[in-house]
Amino acid sequence: MDSTLAPPKQDALALFSSALSAPNADVESRMLGELYALFESQPSNLPILFPSIVPLLDRARETLRKWIVDVMDLAFCKGVINIETRNSLAMYIPEAVLSFVREPGLPYAKPAIQCFASAYQAVFRQICNDRSQVGQWKVVEAIKHRLVEMFDSNHGGHGSIGIKVAIIKAYQRIILVQNRTTLDARGYGRNDDVHLGMVPPNHPVLRASLLEAEAKKLLTSVVTLQFTSNNTDLVMAAMNTLSTLAKSRPALGKIVCEAMVSWTPVSLAGCSYNRIRNVEKTLRLNYFHLLKHSAAGSYDKQIANAIEAQKTRMEAASITYNQARDAEAKRKRDHLADEIAAASKRPKLELATAVLGSAAAQGVTQSTHSPQETARAFMNQRLPQMNRAAASFDVTTLPLQLVVDLVIANLQSISDETLQAAMQRTRANLAGTQPVDDIAPPLDAPKGPAAQLPTEAVVNPLKMDVEEVELDNLPLPAAETVDADEEAIGPGSKLLENFELAAPEVLAPTQALELVKGAVGRMCKCGAQDWTTLGQQDLDLVDLSRPLAEPALWASLVIRLATRGFSPTSNRDGHEEVNNRLINYSQDIREVAHTFVRENPKQRIGFANYWLMEEWACDRQRRKDGEGQHYERLLLSLLDGFLQNIDAKDRWLATFVLDLPELPATAVEKIKRICMDKATMPLGFGIMRDIAMSRPPARKAVSEILLRMTRSTDGLLRRGAITSARAWVGQGSALEGTVLAYARDSLQCLVQGMKAPDDEEVTKADGDQEEPKEKKEEQPSMTQEGESDPVTTWSQLDVLRYLELDLALCIKVPSLLNEIFGAYPSMPTTIQSAVEKHIAPLVSSMGPNNPKLQALLRNFPIGADTLALSVFQVLSDKGSSPALVSLVKSLVSERDVDPRFLVPIMPDLSKTEILKYLPRVISILNACNTEENVDLVKSVFQSIVVTPAEGFGSISTNLPRLKHTELLTPTELMGLLHRQENEIGIKAAAQAVEICFNLTTVFRSEVLGAILNQIVEEPTLPTIFLRTVIRAVDRYRSLSTYVSGNLLSRLITKKIWLDPQLWKGFILCAKKTAPGSYGALAQLPKEQIKDVALSNPDLKTGLQEYFMRRAGNNPARLNSVMELLGGDAIPAATPTAQTASPVVSLT
Repeated sequence: MDSTLAPPKQDALALFSSALSAPNADVESRMLGELYALFESQPSNLPILFPSIVPLLDRARETLRKWIVDVMDLAFCKGVINIETRNSLAMYIPEAVLSFVREPGLPYAKPAIQCFASAYQAVFRQICNDRSQVGQWKVVEAIKHRLVEMFDSNHGGHGSIGIKVAIIKAYQRIILVQNRTTLDARGYGRNDDVHLGMVPPNHPVLRASLLEAEAKKLLTSVVTLQFTSNNTDLVMAAMNTLSTLAKSRPALGKIVCEAMVSWTPVSLAGCSYNRIRNVEKTLRLNYFHLLKHSAAGSYDKQIANAIEAQKTRMEAASITYNQARDAEAKRKRDHLADEIAAASKRPKLELATAVLGSAAAQGVTQSTHSPQETARAFMNQRLPQMNRAAASFDVTTLPLQLVVDLVIANLQSISDETLQAAMQRTRANLAGTQPVDDIAPPLDAPKGPAAQLPTEAVVNPLKMDVEEVELDNLPLPAAETVDADEEAIGPGSKLLENFELAAPEVLAPTQALELVKGAVGRMCKCGAQDWTTLGQQDLDLVDLSRPLAEPALWASLVIRLATRGFSPTSNRDGHEEVNNRLINYSQDIREVAHTFVRENPKQRIGFANYWLMEEWACDRQRRKDGEGQHYERLLLSLLDGFLQNIDAKDRWLATFVLDLPELPATAVEKIKRICMDKATMPLGFGIMRDIAMSRPPARKAVSEILLRMTRSTDGLLRRGAITSARAWVGQGSALEGTVLAYARDSLQCLVQGMKAPDDEEVTKADGDQEEPKEKKEEQPSMTQEGESDPVTTWSQLDVLRYLELDLALCIKVPSLLNEIFGAYPSMPTTIQSAVEKHIAPLVSSMGPNNPKLQALLRNFPIGADTLALSVFQVLSDKGSSPALVSLVKSLVSERDVDPRFLVPIMPDLSKTEILKYLPRVISILNACNTEENVDLVKSVFQSIVVTPAEGFGSISTNLPRLKHTELLTPTELMGLLHRQENEIGIKAAAQAVEICFNLTTVFRSEVLGAILNQIVEEPTLPTIFLRTVIRAVDRYRSLSTYVSGNLLSRLITKKIWLDPQLWKGFILCAKKTAPGSYGALAQLPKEQIKDVALSNPDLKTGLQEYFMRRAGNNPARLNSVMELLGGDAIPAATPTAQTASPVVSLT
């Protein structure tokens, strides 16, 4: 994989991010393939990224959809991760499976259904335990409905058979889960067994009866398929499924055994013998499987008889098959013997006669060549295939001369070209023989002038020092010169003795310029064509795979002309005026070279690098001479051209930049533009990383630019920069210290509440302040009310910009997470809340079993309780692991931590521990009685209190789940709230009781009656007891009779008036339950009755009427009562109504 297009291979998160931002499908497919291979080699990365992979399905392209289903198959069907991790990821499966099974054509339905079968047990368990998963169960129901449709369809094809086999496996898991088990999980070690008995009685969506009926329907479908299908693969899959069901669910053993015993291959009548035999073998293995595991029960004898019957059936089928096979083989042998006999009757000489006749008709002449040599050479040739009749003819029976004549006659019938080619091949096969006399040997190729010249060493222009003074050619010695002249003089050379060359034509400056530009242009064009002719599809004038490769000669000539060809120092004849005029030609040649590179930069990048190398070398001398320099100007011009049409996959640009002799800061700024464009962002970051690692002089500038991007407001740009910066950390990188220092500086900005001076928003604000004065006056001042300082104002995005680099580095440098926790207490409150939010993805990826994270939570610094609590809540979102439960219990026992730490682990505690920690959890309501805290306590109550069965108080019931034995009953919870009201706090305890009243499904009227009846027996009545009684009467009017006729009387016996607070509650309760409470009030002593009458006029009037009805014909007693209540006395003659009720005593 290209290092500039992807992060390091071992960084799964960065590789996944790069794949999602890939510019095209090819790059995306390659990166996803590498990520899949990484999951196979390092399965620990899979649980971290899996929750982020599945949600991408809705907007994924075809390549990504196929990859997602492959990852699901790897996680759930290939066993690369353990079962606990697989169960924790199961809830992400249903949405994806539903998408795949509803897709037209069902291209990925089979692996999706297999994943659903593997995850169904874990999904069902989670929905049983979490009553809020109503939407998830609807998705599961939709999947099962779709599977039934697909299973019942008659769609043919090989693919549909595989899908139906997968559906049968899913049916098996559904039937297993939706049936009750007779096994004791504790006794058999099957704690992972999920069955119908786990469904709570009052679950909002799960109904045990409906689920069991659905399972029976699916079982019927599998049995029907076994008897009716004519496909052997489906029948064998059905048999294996039924056998497993009988073993795991003994209650289904009767149905399975009956189906196995009564099966015969009637529906497979059209199948081959071998296929039917495979089905019979599968059935036989299942028979023995049922007997071995005692799953047959009372059907042992029937299965034994079925085995014997099957053995007889298979033997009969085998005999029939062997007889048919032997008959067919005999028929074929007889037919072949007839053909051989007919062919042997033909005379062998027929072919010879036909051949001789053909040769005589063509007038064959005898050959004069050597027969032995020609025959031996000819036998080495590849003769064409002859027909079957000619192949059976024996040519050795013919005379040799006749054979030779036949060969010559056939040779004359072919073309000259074919004959010449055959002769050449024959010569090659003649070992040690002389060529034929009448064939002339081939002439040697004439030697050109170059072959006659002495060989000279080729000088590499690049290996010459740029400042080296070229040596003049030394004259030859006199003797050698004379000899050379004599050899050169030939006939007619005297005619040239007095010859004089005409003076050259003087060209105008424009003509000379056009001539030079035309010549250079033609050299470039011809040079490029020559390279293409030599078979190089990608023209690279300098082969970069060979460090010492020499550039093409024409390229060196063009480049040297542009850089040194028209330099004033290159001429020594003293014509400074001419040289100064020709200096301008070099710029024109540069323009020609520039155009040449721009036409096809990908193929001419080697030419550009060589040219810039020459310019840079010459600039060194020009700098000494005080002349103008060209390297930086030409580099920037070329980069501007390259960046106009650059593509994200153009790797050649990275090669061009890395091979430059010098990289100025202005060029780095232009490369920065590539990173700012979303289409070329991966390429830009790749080039920046390569520059920083392989070019130390530019390392500081590049790292500063890239690190500033890690705080960008553009999320895509920021994440790309963070991925690049993270690649520099680890393995002793030269930039590791720089990146970590920058990350710590960002953390300090959060602590101080001040943004960095180079921040985008700060720089923008400073730019606005530098506007002209007249514009400033039009705008409101930054110090006016309602305005905020951009340096000290922090939004959620601002905190993320400064924190994201630190969070990304925490995986490689875990100590950074400790530094974040250490800095958290010193941060402003608004920044702290943002840090709590943005740290969640990192914590979720680390997981609850990360030892470093556990150590940090166990020893977090003082003041970081809120951050630690948010981290713990993230870890417990998917359920509390044993490690988290142990961690929280140790924290609570060792440190004074926020009670909210206990909330997620409460359902996982024993009853003793629940009773111990529950008062502390309820005390949350003392700190801040907000709706959030009320909902928090309510969720705790729902998780730790068992719902009483119907008919509570009148019958006994056994709870269906073992876990319920560790939960509290409603009576225990309400008793705890009253008995420990002082530890909890009166206000919090009263609010907790109110929360209980809102749980109407748990705290029903009969439950509350039992609770009140139990609490009233306490030696010391709780302060909030009468408040609870009043709320119970308000909630359920049916309790009024019990309270007025029983409870109030029992309170009177406890002298309730001795406690002023309880006495006030008693009077309010009597008022609530009047007139039924008058009988109880009449039992009070006179002073207390008088107190009630004076403090409550309503009760006074009611009591008067009550006593008047109860006083009978005793005016004296009635007058004493009326005097006590403050009423008028009744005359003695006044008649009173007779009553049969007993007289109430007032003493």
